Amino acid sequence: MNEPVSPRRLPGPVVALSATLGLLTLISRLFLLDRPSIPLFDEMFYVHDAAEMLRSGVEAGRPAHPPLGKWMIAGGIDLLGFVPLGWRLAPLLVGAAVVSMVVAMVFRVTGSAKLAFVGAVVAATDGIAFTMGRIAMLDGLSAGWSTAVVLGLVTAVRRSDEPVTMRRLTWFVALMMGAGMATKWSVAPLGLVAVTTLAVLRFRTPGTRSRWRELGATAVVMAAVPALVYLASFAPWLANYPSTNQAIVACAGSDEECSPGLADRGSALVEHHERVLDFHQDLEPTNRYVDAGWKWSLQLRPTGLLVKRCEPEYRVDNERSDGLCDGSTGVFRMLAVGNPLIWWFGTWATLAVLLSVPFVARRQRQGRGPADPRAYWAVVVVAASSATFWLPWIVPGGRPGYSFYAAPIVACMATVLVSLLRWLEPKWRTMGGRVVMAVAVAGFALTYPVLTGVELSPDTADTLLWLDGWNP
Repeated sequence: MNEPVSPRRLPGPVVALSATLGLLTLISRLFLLDRPSIPLFDEMFYVHDAAEMLRSGVEAGRPAHPPLGKWMIAGGIDLLGFVPLGWRLAPLLVGAAVVSMVVAMVFRVTGSAKLAFVGAVVAATDGIAFTMGRIAMLDGLSAGWSTAVVLGLVTAVRRSDEPVTMRRLTWFVALMMGAGMATKWSVAPLGLVAVTTLAVLRFRTPGTRSRWRELGATAVVMAAVPALVYLASFAPWLANYPSTNQAIVACAGSDEECSPGLADRGSALVEHHERVLDFHQDLEPTNRYVDAGWKWSLQLRPTGLLVKRCEPEYRVDNERSDGLCDGSTGVFRMLAVGNPLIWWFGTWATLAVLLSVPFVARRQRQGRGPADPRAYWAVVVVAASSATFWLPWIVPGGRPGYSFYAAPIVACMATVLVSLLRWLEPKWRTMGGRVVMAVAVAGFALTYPVLTGVELSPDTADTLLWLDGWNP
């Protein structure tokens, strides 16, 4: 079989393809980015937290997540002002970067620029990635950091015989892991795949002074660096601790000036994390959009980010108006919904790769493994990374959640689905790529009005909401 071969470094045309598709993704997501003109869904929490952080260095209310993602949102507000484009700038840029990274990731695995193009199209047109790349919520931001981690791991598999490169990639992955966890804790399970992959690769890297020394260095870097990055994200919180609600409550009723020292602030940070952990443990989702994690691949109950029906002559002329119902009589629907066919086959492709590991490993020990074992194990790493994002939601006792929590899965799923075409004959590989791309683009075109929240007539809205669970 004529399998493409992946070079060690990305060729210039692939780099150009990556940059071009990232730019096109950014441009395509600018349309109606300023509508609605007020925060929607959970944007109301993150946007106001980000604005308060710009003013006082800390969130105003009770934080539910680490601060880095909110600082990223705050950066856009600081740059462009407290306007929709300002608070949605960071997700927009990160979403475009994810598509660029998918190009590199698929090419690393397959060695095919055509398949890399298909993978990027799948990622760019996915409804969950599209919506999370246009609103100021943490899931699209965490998807950027997690995709960078997986890209680093895939590159490590491909270049595992280069000791210097492996050390650099270990640091890169560790930094990205720290940033991801400082954005949202849900990135943390990916560390299992990252540590395992890098430990195995560096232990087996030829030309090193000591395999056990390499293994120890990997453990130290992967433990210390993410922890330091995570703690660094709380530096503004520590510096401005007296402005937090926690400090205000602690100092209430004191006759003396309340000036907590460094030890007090460190103790308060531990207490802060205990409170956040308690918040998540006690949280019982009651929203109609929550669903069991194992059902996310079916996309039967997407999240309604915007649900509004305008009445005749309805108009609100004040700063709290969302700018939608200015004399309109239409309806507005915005759903974070993925392409059901892509998600269905992408999930099965991921499971197939993981289930194949014992069989392929046994054949490889017998000298009958794949012609390019690094390509196969790179796909396994991507599939395993995808699985870690499901893990907290499908284990016994796991709680239901919103399907957009799966935003970090999109890049991995697109990579696995497209990369499997690598092992087909050239004719079938080309045909398969065209079919996957056609399904992705057609699904995106059909759902585009409910991904962007454009004005629709009631009848059109009912037509586009194919399934009962799609109708808010």
